Amino acid sequence: EEIEQYEAGFRYYGETWDAQVAIFYNDFQPRQESVVYRDFTDPSCVDIGGVPEINTCPEVREFFTRGVENTGVEVEATWYPRFLEGIELRGNFVFQDPKINGSNYRTVREIRENDVIVGYEFEEIGEDGRVPRRLADTMINVQGSYDLMPVIGVPLKPYFKYTYFGERYSESRDLDVTLYPDYFHFDGGFIWDFNANLALQFHVSNITNELSFTEGDPLFVDLKGPNGATNRGVARPLFGRRYRAMLTWYF
Repeated sequence: EEIEQYEAGFRYYGETWDAQVAIFYNDFQPRQESVVYRDFTDPSCVDIGGVPEINTCPEVREFFTRGVENTGVEVEATWYPRFLEGIELRGNFVFQDPKINGSNYRTVREIRENDVIVGYEFEEIGEDGRVPRRLADTMINVQGSYDLMPVIGVPLKPYFKYTYFGERYSESRDLDVTLYPDYFHFDGGFIWDFNANLALQFHVSNITNELSFTEGDPLFVDLKGPNGATNRGVARPLFGRRYRAMLTWYF
């Protein structure tokens, strides 16, 4: 395996805000895989009625890597507004363009007429240029909190979190491909520190009760519909609105 990675950027720290921007590039090349086919164009093949007897043709082993190349930019920022003491806003934004490379290889396909083999042809198979499975090109995370202690004298901190994922593919192959739609979910709650030893947290996940899918199941390899043409997608749903209360005692 081989990983080549470069990153460059800058950071800024101010009185009320700070930010950092990074441009990145990485190239991941895994261990080589191989495929074996028989070269029906080789003159040593036995010819039967103009059609080579494929089992008499020499074997050819072809290697490929199926790596991933990715270029993108990541932005992080934090803001502490001076006009509202106790508020903190944070954001993380990732925009990337991941592509599969080095995955193409050759194989041999039968040519049939009336279910009789009349010849062979080479077939190029691969995923070069496709997006790796489950990987979104856009990811956004925004968080905010408000420490009310300086305002009302109560150690109460409400907070929120917004998360967004762009479209993702379940697979980069030709089979069993499902396109999962982009989605977001909005969470929020509060933390109440009664004293140094006791705290209460109330949290609501997916406040707007969004409906979507997060990822698929790669264990399934045959998802064709009853008609043999359409595809049945398998996905894990985004959980609906949930409530959680937690009391913590530090000792």
